[in-house]
Amino acid sequence: METRIGTEPLRNLTQEERSAYESDGVVLVSDVLDLGWVDLLCDAFEVALTNPGTLQKSTPQKVAEEDFSPI
Repeated sequence: METRIGTEPLRNLTQEERSAYESDGVVLVSDVLDLGWVDLLCDAFEVALTNPGTLQKSTPQKVAEEDFSPI
C-alpha cells in the first residue's frame, strides 16, 4: 500500500524565521516538511544525477555525495 504524503506544512514558519529569510535571503527551518517529501526529493535528485538527459553539459560532471546529505 502506498503512503500518502501530506500536502500541508507540519507547522507554520515563525515570524523570526520569516524575518531571517527577508534579511539574509536564506533560513534553516526544521519540522516543516513531511518526511515523505524529503524522501521523494532525494530519490528525484538521484534519478536526475544518474540520468541527466539533454542538459547534462550544464550540470557538474561530478557531484560529491555529501552535498546531498541530510542536515
